[in-house]
Amino acid sequence: MAITDRILQVVLANDVEITDENEYGTRYVMDFRAFGPRASAVIRTAWIIDEGDTIPRLTSCFVNKMEMNNEIKILDTVAVT
Repeated sequence: MAITDRILQVVLANDVEITDENEYGTRYVMDFRAFGPRASAVIRTAWIIDEGDTIPRLTSCFVNKMEMNNEIKILDTVAVT
């Protein structure tokens, strides 16, 4: 699944957190966990609904925290007992 599809899926299914309201609009953030073959990451998305508008606009998306899975990979040295 593409990251854009995952973001839309998560945003539509979960609540977002209001972080700021000012003359430009209302800002929101939403974090979600994305999984890969050897790591998972918390992705932070930031949004704004401009003053006088009703459609959210994505303003930022980045890896907020990454965690490596401790799995045995090809060519790893292991002890067999």
